[in-house]
Amino acid sequence: MSATETEAPTSGAVRTSDLLVAAASVRPRPSPVNRSRGSRRSPSRTSTSRWTRRRPRSRRGRIFRPAARRSVLERAAVLLGERTDDIVATMSREMGATLPWCGFNVHVAKGMLVEAAAQAYAAVGEVIPSDVPGLTALGVRQPVVVVVGIAPWNAAAHPGRTVHRVAAGVGRHRGAEVPSEQTPLTQASIVQVLHDAGVPAGAVNLISNAPEDGPSVVEALIAHCAVTRVQCTGSSRVGRIIGELGGRHLTRVGLELGGKAPFLVLPDADLEEAAAPAGLGAFMNQGELRPSARRWERHGWTPARQRPPSGSTESWRSSSGPSDEAPDTRDLHPSEESTMSQADDDRHEIRRLIENWALWRDAGDWGRFATVWHPRDGRMSATWFQGSATDFIKASREGFENGVSILHFLGGHTADIVGDRAVAQTKMTINQRASVDGVEVDVVCTGRFYDFLARHEGRWTLVRRQPIYEKDRLDVVDPAASLTLDPDLLNRFPTGYRHLGYLQTKAGFTVKDGLPGLTGTAVEQLYGEGRQWLVEAR
Repeated sequence: MSATETEAPTSGAVRTSDLLVAAASVRPRPSPVNRSRGSRRSPSRTSTSRWTRRRPRSRRGRIFRPAARRSVLERAAVLLGERTDDIVATMSREMGATLPWCGFNVHVAKGMLVEAAAQAYAAVGEVIPSDVPGLTALGVRQPVVVVVGIAPWNAAAHPGRTVHRVAAGVGRHRGAEVPSEQTPLTQASIVQVLHDAGVPAGAVNLISNAPEDGPSVVEALIAHCAVTRVQCTGSSRVGRIIGELGGRHLTRVGLELGGKAPFLVLPDADLEEAAAPAGLGAFMNQGELRPSARRWERHGWTPARQRPPSGSTESWRSSSGPSDEAPDTRDLHPSEESTMSQADDDRHEIRRLIENWALWRDAGDWGRFATVWHPRDGRMSATWFQGSATDFIKASREGFENGVSILHFLGGHTADIVGDRAVAQTKMTINQRASVDGVEVDVVCTGRFYDFLARHEGRWTLVRRQPIYEKDRLDVVDPAASLTLDPDLLNRFPTGYRHLGYLQTKAGFTVKDGLPGLTGTAVEQLYGEGRQWLVEAR
């Protein structure tokens, strides 16, 4: 495969692993540390043709017989066991996972190799009933020739992924493993084990790519005439793309996808017994697993002393509110489950965008701060600024470099999503420190960010941000100091940001009047604009 990594933080040594195509190492171009390079669209077509040209003379296994296949897989299991420590260390560095989790992955991968070896002499096919007396009809499974496996990053050596796909087909069909851009060295280690164990030339291939080249490389592989099946383990979002490409090019696709899994506690469950697997489901591998629990639901359960009569359908109340606020998944149609998973993914992405806004803006990370905005339509409205996102970034940067201290803290969040548009509200606190009449003060203003968002080129972006100012206060930093405020200036501003407006006016800013507060015409107008924003998305 093509990737580099720093082996030790102090040494600066870099290890490079090549692409493996048709049993030949392909040297990649030089690439920076922790960046996966190697295949763009045209090279992947070349590589695919390269391994498909080297087909065995017999598709019925006369060259690579079952005994040889079993021997190779058993040898691979031994090699994997011998290299466990190195693979675990590589996996931990790439994933950021704990050593026990990495060790578990390698242990189970070794078991899958042993099991695949045991299947070498398993019967392949079935007897088909025949209407002809004395005639026996057999259905014999044939190799699918070329299989492309797309592996995930969060369980890079887990069975059912790299190991299971390639081990099951050794000597039967050819395969190309496409590792995650985040964990290429781990998956290269597994493929190298199989190669060193003696798999036939071209039976197992490894093709990596840079993240930005992923869509074109994967489409080239799926579209190739020699590829008859694609196996993908990953997110629902990526799975939809792979499925669409498979349908477009008439390539069979197998998908193992993950979303936001519910953890259900039924009425007769022991809650103390349920607590342990609930915690495991949420936090195993830091929650980076496809079946990780994202919400917990107790259906029909109340404490024993308050349990409803038998047959009652009364449901519980969660800490987040009444039970009718949590979706009941028991009778969902599969398409509804998929829609819920996509909506959860969208809400997670929007929440992350809003958190990045606050973090990058307060840290002065202006390059990344610009990425949260819609590149053409982004606009910001605040007490001291109203205009385009580009001008807001410029003004914020100038203030930051001149010592203006404005910090943002976030709280609860909700988002309404319709198609490619969304309206999000997030509880926030604005904290600004400045000098007023020679006295250093802090102003704390609480409210909500009311955000208009749109999906642009496949990702959510911020189109418009309008804070809602609910209330504020002014505190003198030094308790021994005293400050008398000008009541006429203070009363110029609405209740929600009168102290913030006072401080910013004293600091030389021009503060806009009439911005939305907790109640009033301005906030009702903003709500109406938000509803219209979503209506236009339909």
